[in-house]
Amino acid sequence: MQRLAVSAVLALSALAASEYEFTLDYQNSNDIAENKGDTSDKDRSFEEICTENGFSFEMHEVVTEDGYILNVFRIPGLASEGAPDGSKPPILFQHGILDSAYCWIINYADVAPAFVAARAGYDVWLGNSRGNTFSRAHTEYDPDHNEKKFWDFTWKDMGDYDLPAVIDAIQAETGGQKVAYVGHSQGTTQMFTALSTNQDYFADKVPLFVALGPVTKISHTEDTLFLWAAHFYDTLANTCAVLGIHELLGDNWFTSGVAELLCSNIPSFCELLSELFISQNPDLDDNTRFAVYMGHEPNGTSVKSILHYA
Repeated sequence: MQRLAVSAVLALSALAASEYEFTLDYQNSNDIAENKGDTSDKDRSFEEICTENGFSFEMHEVVTEDGYILNVFRIPGLASEGAPDGSKPPILFQHGILDSAYCWIINYADVAPAFVAARAGYDVWLGNSRGNTFSRAHTEYDPDHNEKKFWDFTWKDMGDYDLPAVIDAIQAETGGQKVAYVGHSQGTTQMFTALSTNQDYFADKVPLFVALGPVTKISHTEDTLFLWAAHFYDTLANTCAVLGIHELLGDNWFTSGVAELLCSNIPSFCELLSELFISQNPDLDDNTRFAVYMGHEPNGTSVKSILHYA
């Protein structure tokens, strides 16, 4: 998470220097020392984390061409600035697989990428991929009762449908401004596949694409989840089909609740989870924040998305 924040900050600095007059700044570095080990954000909603740190929050509902209803979060700036007037340069952050918009704000507030960008003067938008905790709806299909139809998507569909719908919605709110894009992991795959089929659209609307942990092909991945899925591909695909399992690792009492409880009391368990799903080097991460991370993770995806990577 900290490394992700640093990468995003460097990318935003380049954008600020080349495209806009804004500069990046941090809050007092003592803030992080004073709040070290505070895990109260694990029980706070996205809006609560924003408001407690002095930011405005908005939620926008975006409907894709193929009927998925996405909840897109917006941090237009500090609450003290009042209502947004659409003059700030917009930037869209898109999370990775099994993640949500939370990933951009759940680190300590002085280094969380979304807050760094908002303090720098950007109009910050945060996507939630179809099927995750905040985008679990469709105009026709119910994810729990029409499972097969609702979950019949992969990250290619996110590139083909979700990104254009969200970018169009942002431009509608900001007077047609171009939208800078920062993606992480699957968030980069969505953009890569979108560019491969619809390059002219993005060339006209997106002045910058920042790819954090970029994923195009993963022949040499060390990610345990994908290696396992690739090795047992036929077994996983057939078993899920027979049992009618179309969603993996959605946000529920077991995935988030148990993980949060164990992370609060057994840090080594969290390091194991991190090594399996997130990081090959958990020793480099800040385990004082693990309980907060796992309180808002994982957020689910379709079996088809995992199989597509595999």
